[in-house]
Amino acid sequence: MSCKGMLLLAGVVLALGSSAEAGEWSHKESVSYRENHDPSWVHLDGGQALHVSYSAIKWVEVERWKKGKRLFVAYKPETGAVLLDPDTGRHIPILSGLRRHPIDVILMKRMAAAVSPSDKRACLEHGKFLWDRELNRVWRAVLADDRGRRFTAQEKKEMIGAQRKWIEFRDAQIEAIHFFFGKRRRSSVSYQRRRSSMPSLFAEQQVIDLTRQQALRLGSLLDNH
Repeated sequence: MSCKGMLLLAGVVLALGSSAEAGEWSHKESVSYRENHDPSWVHLDGGQALHVSYSAIKWVEVERWKKGKRLFVAYKPETGAVLLDPDTGRHIPILSGLRRHPIDVILMKRMAAAVSPSDKRACLEHGKFLWDRELNRVWRAVLADDRGRRFTAQEKKEMIGAQRKWIEFRDAQIEAIHFFFGKRRRSSVSYQRRRSSMPSLFAEQQVIDLTRQQALRLGSLLDNH
């Protein structure tokens, strides 16, 4: 098993009780409130409907919001995507309904501003870091979920075992991706140029998508629970 896989599982077991770190928002998108519907759907101007989890902001408070109230879809690694009320500074998790995940928006903007292949590679490294953080955050939320009832010890063991198998699958896929794109590189090109070549960039995008899809898949468990 790779070191990354071991760190992920260690984080699962050890970080369940840790509190979110303080930090600035990595992404903020201004949106306007329209209305809300049960169960836990907040509708925004423009037709976007967000499935949220009422926690720091209660349903009765949202009921008092006026149409057109300014809100933010915000994101930082510690919280994931949230709906932020700028008047109070409080926020609630967004479970689904986003047209584009904030990490995708961050990566798209950085890639658009990147000039050289090495700049683009640095952007992809940052995207990989953010999706790794998101996967760990969502995984902790899945294991800690107590709606209905808490997991039994055996159920939690099975869940962790399934995630361990996914890590093995991911690591094998990463090797296959690098083998595939590696054979396209010219042997005469220097190591540094190979790392910054377009095949290398495509490979890193594929690697990122492995973690991205798993993070979204685990997040959907919370959305449909």
